[in-house]
Amino acid sequence: SHLRLQLPNISGYLDVKYDLPFWIGAYLAYRWSFMSFGTGSGELDMPWDRGVQRHTVLWGYKITRFLTLKAGYGWQQIDDLDWELNHLRISATAHF
Repeated sequence: SHLRLQLPNISGYLDVKYDLPFWIGAYLAYRWSFMSFGTGSGELDMPWDRGVQRHTVLWGYKITRFLTLKAGYGWQQIDDLDWELNHLRISATAHF
């Protein structure tokens, strides 16, 4: 015998980017994303995971056509948990 489950979920995101007019190559960005889980059906009649929302703000600077610097701060909230996960990321991306 094998187990048959239907595990519904929905997710999405929204990105916003603003090029700074007074600093050529620099920009600010924001991303909001979410993932929500429904109640399973079949042999699992309960929510199968916790929903999550993530927010990220970012500053970026395109130094050359091939090199970009980024610094971002993000945080996430998980349904039914009383804590947030926060992170700071700094990166340099080179394209060849």
